[in-house]
This record gives sequence, C-alpha cells and structure tokens, in this order.
Amino acid sequence: SSQQIRQAEEALTAALGTPAFMLDLLTRLTSSPAGHVRQLSAVLLRRRIGGHWRKLGAGNTTRIKSALLHVLATEPDPPVVRSVAALAA
Repeated sequence: SSQQIRQAEEALTAALGTPAFMLDLLTRLTSSPAGHVRQLSAVLLRRRIGGHWRKLGAGNTTRIKSALLHVLATEPDPPVVRSVAALAA
C-alpha cells in the first residue's frame, strides 16, 4: 500500500543520514547474491558517502577503499561495475 511505501521511504531516508548505514550498504555491495541489490547499494553509497566520509574514521575509510577495489576487480555484472566505478571516481 502507499502508506507502507511512504514508511519505507522515511526509514531509508533516516538511515541514509547515519554514517553507520554506509557500512551496511558496503556489506550489501560486497556480499549480496542479487546484482540489482549490489548496484543499488553502490548508487546509494555514491550519493551519500561524501557527507559521511570524515565521520567514518580512518579504519573504515581504508576498509571501504579496499572493498571497492576488490569489487571492481571481481564483479561479473557490468552495471554493478559501472556503479562502483562511479563511486570510486
């Protein structure tokens, strides 16, 4: 229903405002078996990570960089690769 969609959008908007959610998106990007989930995770990360980068700390930013390079080297799905490349740029 439209109310459930609205509630889900509100929850996603609230979550995107927290640095910890960036790490959750990274987990989905690196481990989801579904290509569309990996691609959406990369797109959401690209849109929001800039505002959270300094809040994530050196250890997490290093982890993110390493994970993105790994995904670029191993991802078989071209749309996901393009989304991750845009994120890493």
